[in-house]
Amino acid sequence: MAASCAPRRAASRPMRMSSLASAWAGAAVSPAAASASRRTPAARAVLLAEWLAIQRFIMQRKRSMKFTPRIGLAVNNRPSDRNLRVSHSSFSGNGRSLIGVLFALLACSALLAAAGCAVQEPLIGDDTGDAAIETVNGREVMVWRPTGKGPHPTIVFLHGSGWEPEEVERITGMPSQATYEGYMVLAPRGTGPESGATWNAGNCCEPARSQGVDDVGFIQDVLDHYFDQGEAKRGKMFLVGFGAGGKMAHHVACAGTRWLAGMAVVGGTLEAPGCDPAQALPVLIVHGLKDESVPYFGGGVPKPWDGRARQDNSVLRSTAYWGKLAECGVEPTRDSGDGWVEDRFDQCRDDLVVSLLTVTEGGHAWPGGRPAGGGAPQPERRPDATARILQFFSDYR
Repeated sequence: MAASCAPRRAASRPMRMSSLASAWAGAAVSPAAASASRRTPAARAVLLAEWLAIQRFIMQRKRSMKFTPRIGLAVNNRPSDRNLRVSHSSFSGNGRSLIGVLFALLACSALLAAAGCAVQEPLIGDDTGDAAIETVNGREVMVWRPTGKGPHPTIVFLHGSGWEPEEVERITGMPSQATYEGYMVLAPRGTGPESGATWNAGNCCEPARSQGVDDVGFIQDVLDHYFDQGEAKRGKMFLVGFGAGGKMAHHVACAGTRWLAGMAVVGGTLEAPGCDPAQALPVLIVHGLKDESVPYFGGGVPKPWDGRARQDNSVLRSTAYWGKLAECGVEPTRDSGDGWVEDRFDQCRDDLVVSLLTVTEGGHAWPGGRPAGGGAPQPERRPDATARILQFFSDYR
């Protein structure tokens, strides 16, 4: 019998895998057993908690909004170009083990049962809300400020290729939800024509790459500026990026992570020409298994945004790099739900977590969001990437 219910995600029990064999065995869950697990009191409690969170989010969207005029801000003394020394393509020991485990886990993810219900449209905004368009070193930064006096924990959102900063709210809903939770959100603009902005993110994207734009220096200038203004809390800065912006987030983290508290990347891989981060950090990677703009398994790109042929690293390799840096064990905790599988490496140094959230039917889109437009793929309704990212950051803010 068809079921209709409020937006939800499936409740499933995290599994500690003591061996690769148990990972295979744990993946072979029957549809009947998976369906029964959702009818338990614990499952109903999870759904009720999510419904209450959604109602709270609806209420905060009804607040009065005011658009702040464009403000010019000058920042001088741009840091010199970073010297990235260590190639991210070199792996040994734990790095290779992590890649192997991730490949094996992914191979059995197709066996996981997916059963769900009708969901409503994503609860995301259509406008810029309480946003201000400001400038740093002559380039635009869109700023969403929370209520109350700073400094605030801060999210730097690096948009996808072809986006404009104001589209971050329309596509992802992150600014309105994050400011409600007390974050300041900064969305710097890449370079390029209107509706064509992108980043120099290692192996991508044009025209920023061929022009040698110093986007790493620009983003670090943005951070320094809001630190100096007393608005951003030093050591509580989080990077978020999608697509080329996800590649850019990896690139910035590789240049030095002394001021970062965490990073989340959706649909982007590690492509920096070298990587020498100051320290390990918690990382959440969200990626669609059917992404054709940034292929999950790497290699040649079927549909590059800028039309330029390139080879990408795999999502598994990118995850393994950060896992190796954090000295994570090779046995993750697995969780799964309607259309997603999460492998969480939580046995890492300094209580760090490196997590890979695979969207099994997802393409190059923001899960739980809206399409970017221009023929972009339709995003999967679950998981809700914005909610997952903010939940992940909450342990480090």
